[in-house]
Amino acid sequence: MSRDLSDLRLWIFDMDDTLYPEREFVLGGYRVVSRITQEDHGVSIEDALIERFQRGQRNSAFNLALKDKGIDAEESYIKVLVHAYREHTPKLSPFPDVLPFLEKLRSQSKLIALLSDGLETVQRRKWDALGLTEFFDLVVFTESLGGPQNWKPSPKGFELALKGLVVEPRHAVYVGDNPLKDFKAPRELGMKSIRIIRPEGQHRNLVAMDPRYEADFSIQSLSQL
Repeated sequence: MSRDLSDLRLWIFDMDDTLYPEREFVLGGYRVVSRITQEDHGVSIEDALIERFQRGQRNSAFNLALKDKGIDAEESYIKVLVHAYREHTPKLSPFPDVLPFLEKLRSQSKLIALLSDGLETVQRRKWDALGLTEFFDLVVFTESLGGPQNWKPSPKGFELALKGLVVEPRHAVYVGDNPLKDFKAPRELGMKSIRIIRPEGQHRNLVAMDPRYEADFSIQSLSQL
């Protein structure tokens, strides 16, 4: 693929581990959950949660962290912790290269959009915490399009962004980090695609299962663009 990006009118960005380190949200949620277990059981599970997170273990994290501390919690209690994690108000900061790059795009009169998967209420809290709204012409949370079936690799969110901002696919690019789902739809629609591999990103070591899921090219920082 040609690396000439001068003809691009629309830049669409993923959010988690693309615009900010998702680790910030996760660890903030763990602190909230650990305060609850401290109040209810006299035990903080923050260290156990962080240890499992660093090993890439997020499924059933609360159950397992409580068991690490000798507590066999009922499912109803785990649901309380999950709710607290999802509903906490995060404190997030964009990666250092994000603001300069968005300002550069704005100075060139480019259109900018966000397209992000996940529970809409959770993603909106993250978005509000980042404080980047002024740079974006359109925000698409795919959960709002009818549920998880419209999350990536579904093309629905991309089609909505292209139509809403009246841009042909060949003049648009998607910047994301997950080769298992982020780039299939943009490539099939005729968009360009860029994978950003952040050193702390949760998907940095993933490999696409199929060439169709590979981005056109990869970078480590937006400053490379």
